[in-house]
Amino acid sequence: MGATVKLWSMELEPTTGQPHFSLDVLRALMTPDVKCLVVNLPHNPSGWLPSRQQWQEIIDCARRVDAWLFSDEIYSLLEQQPQQQRLAPAVCAYPQRGISLGGLSKAFGLQGLRAGWLVCRDNALLAQAECVECVKSYITTTGPIMSELLAVVALRNEQQLVGRCAGIIQDNLATAAAFFDRWPGMFQWAPPAAGSLCLPRLITASAGQHFRLGLGRTNFKEALEALEQWLLSQQ
Repeated sequence: MGATVKLWSMELEPTTGQPHFSLDVLRALMTPDVKCLVVNLPHNPSGWLPSRQQWQEIIDCARRVDAWLFSDEIYSLLEQQPQQQRLAPAVCAYPQRGISLGGLSKAFGLQGLRAGWLVCRDNALLAQAECVECVKSYITTTGPIMSELLAVVALRNEQQLVGRCAGIIQDNLATAAAFFDRWPGMFQWAPPAAGSLCLPRLITASAGQHFRLGLGRTNFKEALEALEQWLLSQQ
């Protein structure tokens, strides 16, 4: 497409392993030639979530260079402390050039529906919506009618569906915390602030390796027990 991509890379606190993204680094990356800032918040796979003040600073970085802000918000609604942590969607927080991507696959637990949305308030971009539709056609030309109907039902029952998924994640977080507490010399982990994923670190003689761990399945406890039995068998 002719674009040059600049990576805003994740960093880790040396002692705790807590993931974060430096706003100082972002400011340095946001030069006048930047056309679009793409963020994924809550972050996949670390579960990092900026504070509301940090979110405003991210928006300001885009605004200063008149860049688009494309925000993948697929893990929104799965914050550990929703009242304190939930961020305003980009399309609302940055209405001039904000674009929000959302869907029902994560917080609602409805991956099979393949239903989601792309929202913006810019009339010029909306007038070119057929360009987005052309890209979508490479994946699927027409969404199933039943998926669309069920998506409407899901949105009308947000509290029950999101509450179910959040409850599963909360239970699995407690299970994960107990597991990692039992293996401090093997793993380092930081509980996610939001989302259904975390990024533990396997401690080795070298720098260590991270792996993506999903927290959204009902058989998470059994899977972790199987892993622990294998670890014990290797001692």
